[in-house]
Amino acid sequence: MPAQQRQVHLVDDLDEHVVRRFATYSLPYREDPLRDVDRASYGLVKVFEDRLGDTYPDPPWEPKAAFAALAEAYHR
Repeated sequence: MPAQQRQVHLVDDLDEHVVRRFATYSLPYREDPLRDVDRASYGLVKVFEDRLGDTYPDPPWEPKAAFAALAEAYHR
């Protein structure tokens, strides 16, 4: 993925960002790259079918890089 796609661009006077989707439970992450349908997901987190996350141990998902980028953008 090109670096410019990984950045969150902020515009002066822009009050909100539109996030397409937080989680896509119908497209779960799988260890096998050939079966990992999360790759097609717009979600900010990767959803697990059979385990809980590590960063937040209660939900069955783990934040993606986009999650951290949005958190950093809103932290400013």
